[in-house]
Amino acid sequence: MSKSLFEKLTLAGQPLSLKQSVTNNIGRILESGGYIDAALDLRSDSGHMLTDSIYPHAMAAIVDQSAGNKEQQELYQAKLEQTLLRHEPRLKAVTVYSLVSLGMNTVCRLKLELADEVFEQEFTFANIE
Repeated sequence: MSKSLFEKLTLAGQPLSLKQSVTNNIGRILESGGYIDAALDLRSDSGHMLTDSIYPHAMAAIVDQSAGNKEQQELYQAKLEQTLLRHEPRLKAVTVYSLVSLGMNTVCRLKLELADEVFEQEFTFANIE
């Protein structure tokens, strides 16, 4: 299984490696930002939302995290890893190596583990709020 369903429908007849397919899908996940249902458990036990995003089930934008707060950064990275694993089932593991907000964009470097391959990839995606 190398292509996602989306790619089977839009790229019928075009060859695509598993690595490229997963990379493309992660790019789409990251670009979807607040539109994706990225909630793993965004409600506390009291029922209050743990994010103030305008999209109730979305991760807050990285620009909303305190650059000087290591705990917030680590929590955001963990949520990003969980979100990618949730929405890209062909991943065996993912590690966020770096995550930097550059104005209207975020640049992240990920270590991606597939069934038979481990590689690093950099992604740039827009900060949406």
